[in-house]
Amino acid sequence: MRAVFSSWRRALRQRPTAAVQIAAPNVVMLLAIFLAGMSSTLGGAAAFVMVAIVVAIILGLLAFTLGAAFGAVGEAIRGDAPTGYISRGRLLFWRTLGTIGLALLIALPTLIVGVLGFAFMLAGALGVGFGAPGASTSAGIGLALLGVALLLAFLSTPVVYSMEAGVFVGGRTAPQALRSSFSDAYRGGRIWRWLLCAVLISAFGLAGSLLGSSVSGVPGAVLGLIASAVALWLGTTLAFANWHSDHS
Repeated sequence: MRAVFSSWRRALRQRPTAAVQIAAPNVVMLLAIFLAGMSSTLGGAAAFVMVAIVVAIILGLLAFTLGAAFGAVGEAIRGDAPTGYISRGRLLFWRTLGTIGLALLIALPTLIVGVLGFAFMLAGALGVGFGAPGASTSAGIGLALLGVALLLAFLSTPVVYSMEAGVFVGGRTAPQALRSSFSDAYRGGRIWRWLLCAVLISAFGLAGSLLGSSVSGVPGAVLGLIASAVALWLGTTLAFANWHSDHS
């Protein structure tokens, strides 16, 4: 891990502006929430058309901004000279779009189990409140499912980051990166390094969330956006450095 942290710190020093670039996808997600609120005021066919347009716009903007930001991190990890933001986002657009889709598929089991866990926990809590029989059993099942979801999240995180690193550091297409991501994540005892990275990345995200929620109002929202971008920058750069240490 010493070589990984050394590469991570070097990349952070070389491209601190990547943190600003990573804020752009967060702005896109805020725009998605705003447009979703607008579409909810419509009805019938107009709402369907509005939703389709919103999804297309958000996916396009997300693919462009994520590709530009993660591409900058990849350049820093490789030690390459910086390229232009627009050209980088355009060059990586389709690969980024494919990476987003595949990452969602990988995360789908975790989301399904997590939603089921919350549903059972909610049913158990309501059952306890109304004195329904078997409420404690439902709550226990929900707690177990949430534990499984947490385990799935930790096991799938190395695969997602390995796939992203294969695209943005290794220059592979999304399907090529996915095919090699499992061996990149788990082969040769790498899983322990990846799990350490996952814990650190989770800590970065939690710290960013706590920092953002510590201030109320608009300043808190702005601070939350900045903290989220910095946390994603730190975590992504660490994950890419970990992947690159096995391929350099």
